Amino acid sequence: MSANLLGTLFGLMRLRAGPQDLPHSPTLLAAAVVASVALDHYAARTLGGATDGLVTRAALALAVGLGLPYLILEVAGRRARFVQTATAITATSLLFALLVLPVIAVVGKLPEDPSEITAGQMLFGWLSLALLVWKLVVQGSIFRHALEVPLRQGVMLAVALMLVELAAGVVLVAASAA
Repeated sequence: MSANLLGTLFGLMRLRAGPQDLPHSPTLLAAAVVASVALDHYAARTLGGATDGLVTRAALALAVGLGLPYLILEVAGRRARFVQTATAITATSLLFALLVLPVIAVVGKLPEDPSEITAGQMLFGWLSLALLVWKLVVQGSIFRHALEVPLRQGVMLAVALMLVELAAGVVLVAASAA
């Protein structure tokens, strides 16, 4: 990965760059998607997560994570911005996953009884929440640039897409349990 690309990714994370600053490269998008799926698989295996249905969950995450932004850009008449926008979303999501992995590893499996949560687990829970908020603001900034809307609208869109992905995941889990 070139230093210029890393600089742009860190610029995205600090809201100092937009998806337009990334190269228009379907190959880079594909590499980011593969890396994201590989990291999800690694995290599920090493952190004791469920590996059953991992391919299905990855396909769902891709469909929502890439399909909905494509649809939104298409409706807005900005389909030409999809590759760079999807690359920005996927690459920054990958960076956030790398940031949250150590937090998850330290927290471990949470007890079923909330009164048994330790102070350290609570602290790392707050850290995870801060990372989630940061991620939503970064994705909101990406949508702000791609759609030429105010940051607050971009953040609301990022929150809406996250909720759709969560709801789709819940439906998937419910369907597989039935």
